[in-house]
Amino acid sequence: MGKYDPLHRFLASPTPGVSEITLSLSQLEQLLGDELPYTGKHSSHWWACEVRSGIRPQSSSWLKAGWHVGAVEPKQAWVRLMEETDQAIEEHGV
Repeated sequence: MGKYDPLHRFLASPTPGVSEITLSLSQLEQLLGDELPYTGKHSSHWWACEVRSGIRPQSSSWLKAGWHVGAVEPKQAWVRLMEETDQAIEEHGV
């Protein structure tokens, strides 16, 4: 089991009608059962999906569940995940 599998499972079975989820970074750590790395807490770049350099394990967890990062505020310690549209899925190649 990978570190980010709990996030994938959470996003893969959302509540009907919910297309946007905002989590504090501490809520996310509780869900994962582990701490985020330093860069996940302090850098918005960690949350980016850089397809050119390969999908990172953390971004794979939300992309393969059909979600993307809509906004992240490391200084305020929260992330907003949003359901992917068909167009966004094609762009990410997932």
